[in-house]
Amino acid sequence: MKRKQINCWIPDEVFEKIELKAARLGMKPSTYGSKILDTWATDDIPLTPIESELAKLLEKEKKKPSTAKQKSAGKAVSSEQI
Repeated sequence: MKRKQINCWIPDEVFEKIELKAARLGMKPSTYGSKILDTWATDDIPLTPIESELAKLLEKEKKKPSTAKQKSAGKAVSSEQI
């Protein structure tokens, strides 16, 4: 499996929480952080408020009937228009 490394800055409080949870599981913080990111990317579950809001908006958009369908709904289409 090919791997890439990401380096990012996180607040001390977040690192401390990751460090504690990793220690409870007998892992290094970097390994635990990698598992968090892997789960986030694989499960495609929104983790941040922005992601959650975007997911809601996209779901609403999927449920709306297409505007193109609405415009052509009452009109007959001739073979010349196709």
